[in-house]
Amino acid sequence: MRIVTILAGVLALTSNAGAQDRDPFTALIAPQSVDRRTAPVVRRPGLAGLTVADAIVTGILQSASTRMAVLEGPGRRSYVVRSHDRLSDGEVMSIDASGVVFVVGAVDDGSARTPELRKGLRSGSARR
Repeated sequence: MRIVTILAGVLALTSNAGAQDRDPFTALIAPQSVDRRTAPVVRRPGLAGLTVADAIVTGILQSASTRMAVLEGPGRRSYVVRSHDRLSDGEVMSIDASGVVFVVGAVDDGSARTPELRKGLRSGSARR
């Protein structure tokens, strides 16, 4: 009789009678909501993570046949770009002696005009 009582007590402790109401596939820890206004911005590495708004033209390079521009991004990181290089939200359309012209937004497929933005060359004292 005593063995049956002990076994009944062990079975009562190990049974999951109270857990039958819980869905076994739900998370035990509730996910926390993320406030997008205060969450850190995750960017792709390199030039693909640079936005046109963040780009500062700090230099123009000229070789025999090609013009390149030096762009400065967040964290004072520098990038060398040529015409038709892609940024995260645009493309370098052209480079001349005084600055860079960007195509902002979707790449033009010939059917719609995309906005262009010209950023002039900044001297060392005019940087952030």
